[in-house]
Amino acid sequence: MTTQILKYLIAIDEERSVTRAADRFWLSQPSMSHHLAAAERELGVQLFLREGRSLHPTEDGIIFINNARAILHAEEQALRRIQALREETQIEVQGEMQGNAPEAMRP
Repeated sequence: MTTQILKYLIAIDEERSVTRAADRFWLSQPSMSHHLAAAERELGVQLFLREGRSLHPTEDGIIFINNARAILHAEEQALRRIQALREETQIEVQGEMQGNAPEAMRP
């Protein structure tokens, strides 16, 4: 399961609707329903119950959605740390290059 699918499932939870969740991602309702059904097959549990025109997470769904949010948060944190490290490394390399440059080339 990809992080994109996790985002879809979180959107279904937040919107309480497959159609509105699909609209968020410019997907068709059948496509979003397919992703939901595939995720439920993969997990072997039902994530949502239909009540009238809205969907509500099952107990398994609540557990899964909360963990999906945690996974996406961890991914975001990791990407931020990597970006900060890249920027720090880039500054160090630039500083070393300027330190080794001839006097006339230094800013």
